[in-house]
Amino acid sequence: MPAAPLGDVGGVTIRLATRGDVAALVALRGLMFSEMGVDPVLVADSQWQTRTARWLQLRVGTERTRAVVAEAKGAIVSSAIGHVIETAPSPTHPTGVTGVLSNVATFPSHKDQGLGEECVHEVMRWFRDETEVREVEVLAAPQRRPIYDRIGFEVDDSPRMHLRVQRE
Repeated sequence: MPAAPLGDVGGVTIRLATRGDVAALVALRGLMFSEMGVDPVLVADSQWQTRTARWLQLRVGTERTRAVVAEAKGAIVSSAIGHVIETAPSPTHPTGVTGVLSNVATFPSHKDQGLGEECVHEVMRWFRDETEVREVEVLAAPQRRPIYDRIGFEVDDSPRMHLRVQRE
């Protein structure tokens, strides 16, 4: 049974995702990676998809994860997911509580209707009103940056780096 609606955009219902929406969330996640330029062979790999489905099954509807979807005529067409993580506090981040915004994607049939942005707004309301999050991170495809600019995200100049751990 779908969650109660959070809002409506042009006849499309914005609501909290349920565990029954996991397959659509995984498909939208794959679309997001494709739009970010990830190798199509990697996007098509079932191993990450199976693990993502399990991750979502365990977290959708919990106090640390908020998944929001747009539903049109019974089908999920857009999504955004927020997840709260905790790290050791620091002088520049005294709570250590950070929000991660991800899985922002809309199927092509419903693009350019503001559905992804509305899902993001709902996740951001949750971060602001129901969590201790003071900072939200997002990885944005270049073509989607204007959405995040409108919301107030900024490119930071942190010294953040990453290293992929090679496994044999």
